[in-house]
Amino acid sequence: MARAPMSAERQRAAAIQGCLRQLARGERLVFRVLYGPDRTWSVDSATWLNGTAASRGEALAAARAAVAAMLEVDPDVFDVELAGASAGVRATTNGTLTE
Repeated sequence: MARAPMSAERQRAAAIQGCLRQLARGERLVFRVLYGPDRTWSVDSATWLNGTAASRGEALAAARAAVAAMLEVDPDVFDVELAGASAGVRATTNGTLTE
């Protein structure tokens, strides 16, 4: 018998709980940020976190703030990086971009 699909709200709660468990174990999470030519961004593993930003740096900063608010943690306990063509670009905790 097939299992009933999880609601979007339950999926979101499970994702948050999983992230918090990883952080509690001392793991450093990396959230990938998709940034499009239309200046929209979203977090790859949490697509409900999205917005617009004038630059890649602003997108990474906004994503970091959104993830920290979602998890209710300090924004310095995880990393964010650009996905896709700009893969490997990360935002440091002071907001600068690194390769």
